Amino acid sequence: MVAGTCALCKEEVGTYKKMLAHLRGHFSGGGAAKGAKAAKGAKAADNEALLVAITDVGPPTFWLYARVHRTAKLKDVDSLIRVTWVECCGHMSEFSAGDRQNTKEMGANAVEVLAESGALDYEYDFGTSTDLIVRPVGACSAAGMKRTAEVVTRNSDPGFGCGTCGAKGAVAAWICPECMWGDQSPLLCKKCARKHEHEGEPADTSTYLPVVNSPRMGMCAYTG
Repeated sequence: MVAGTCALCKEEVGTYKKMLAHLRGHFSGGGAAKGAKAAKGAKAADNEALLVAITDVGPPTFWLYARVHRTAKLKDVDSLIRVTWVECCGHMSEFSAGDRQNTKEMGANAVEVLAESGALDYEYDFGTSTDLIVRPVGACSAAGMKRTAEVVTRNSDPGFGCGTCGAKGAVAAWICPECMWGDQSPLLCKKCARKHEHEGEPADTSTYLPVVNSPRMGMCAYTG
């Protein structure tokens, strides 16, 4: 599981689940985490915001926690996801609950919809889509919030290895989009990227996309 750094106190926390316990320590007023003063006056009695977890589908490699104010609209959460993780070409997006037919209006109150649904599916780009899950994980303080939806913390760079050479310490720097849908690994270190081939012919290096800390890496024209 990928670690992350708490934006409230700058402490590195080992996993997605441990980070949730860490954040609850901040917002409970118990000072469970180091540097609790960085929570900017958060008190359990405030509860003017909702703490939400946003992850990729399946065991989360990419994850973030955000505070969503009680007045926030789903469009505010959409903007947060776009800016942080997915925006590349202004594609359409939607939230849905239960199935893709049960879509939610972007102008709806985000906290109310999440309270009713328990979790929401999020899809950005209906062609080369990026699918995420938005889950409410508890009430929290809104103290110090400057926007109606704000990232509290996110995973650190997963540090993907090269999927071609397998050399120890060979960090992937590029993704071959053509290999995203084939049998070859799309992850390439700088050395392998220069000699990568498809069916005996050199790959088009101009189409490569950078490896970035986002569930949308390698998709469409996303560069981070």
